[in-house]
Amino acid sequence: MGLNPLHSDKLLFSNVSLAGLLTTIYCCTDMSHFITGKYHYFLYYLTLSIYPRMLITVNEDMEPVQTSVRVGMAVDTVG
Repeated sequence: MGLNPLHSDKLLFSNVSLAGLLTTIYCCTDMSHFITGKYHYFLYYLTLSIYPRMLITVNEDMEPVQTSVRVGMAVDTVG
């Protein structure tokens, strides 16, 4: 899992993802009141910027296909 507001090979910012990170950072300024107090659900704002770091390749019939991908190689993604 990654936590990053950038997407599309680090060319674009996701405004929603950035807002989730900024909300969490702001809540951490008063940790005893927000995060460890009665507003612990503010941590759910981090889910706006979480993205999976896995790759599944399928053919036209939706059957899994074995491929080799190196770390750091840009991959076209769908979904």
